[in-house]
Amino acid sequence: MGQQSQLGRRLSPRREKQSYIPTRVEIARNNIKYIGSGPYHSFAVDGKDNVWSWGLNSYGEAGNYTEDVGEQYPTKIDELAGKGVTVLDGGSHHSVAVTAKGECYVWGRLDGGQLGVEFG
Repeated sequence: MGQQSQLGRRLSPRREKQSYIPTRVEIARNNIKYIGSGPYHSFAVDGKDNVWSWGLNSYGEAGNYTEDVGEQYPTKIDELAGKGVTVLDGGSHHSVAVTAKGECYVWGRLDGGQLGVEFG
């Protein structure tokens, strides 16, 4: 119920039940044209082809590697900006994006062979 900020806002225990009510959040100032999510993180693509992510980021699954892993609030994924992302989806600790040109990007925890990426 939003404990990892996957709803784009922080929920306090006394307001926890409010997560059941649709609430508008400010993700980006441009029109959002696509959204996607994993179990604990979420994504949006805006009208200028910027990709935004938020929520749990313990393995970089939200697309923004930092030394301070954990939850994050809406942040632009610079590596995907302007790439024409048409599909975004996430697993528990990994994510994938596909562009209009058919390019496939994967990130996050991929050490178990998730998404076909082999690590030696």
